[in-house]
Amino acid sequence: MGARRRIFFALWPDGPTLERLANQAALVHGASGGRLMRAETLHLTLCFLGDVEAARVADACDAAAQTGSLPGFGFDLDQLGCFERARVLWAGSSHWPDALADLAAALAAATEKAGFRIEARPFLPHVTLVRDPVAPPPEAPWSPLRWEAREFVLVESIRRPAVAHYETLARWPLRAPTA
Repeated sequence: MGARRRIFFALWPDGPTLERLANQAALVHGASGGRLMRAETLHLTLCFLGDVEAARVADACDAAAQTGSLPGFGFDLDQLGCFERARVLWAGSSHWPDALADLAAALAAATEKAGFRIEARPFLPHVTLVRDPVAPPPEAPWSPLRWEAREFVLVESIRRPAVAHYETLARWPLRAPTA
């Protein structure tokens, strides 16, 4: 068995969105404790492929290219939540656009067709802010922030002691939304 790489498709925030998201995450962390996600790791996972043979990364890229030119979209991160079993506080939206679900479904279908195994659990879009909180999500209001998705990326999660490191392997633009 050859070298393996842990990969996933994701939306990655642009600079201004990332800065606002990281500032909000710090406020949540201040109220909840736990382990604050570093700003450079904040993302929204679209399709998790897991540990794959290094030689299959090119197959994942080919599968992404098969999704065609999907439209870009925007959404508001306007709520906080908690996955109690996973011990994660997250930011989400009260109204996800259909284009987000379409993108995630297209990537899942294309990667399955290419022979990748996809998680069977339903797609639950969210941005992890804090792991292992010591308190529930704060009651303080979350200031909604807008995220304009104009591309998606293939990312490798590189295992390092005590810290996650993500490296973007490839990018695909989403086409400009029609008015």
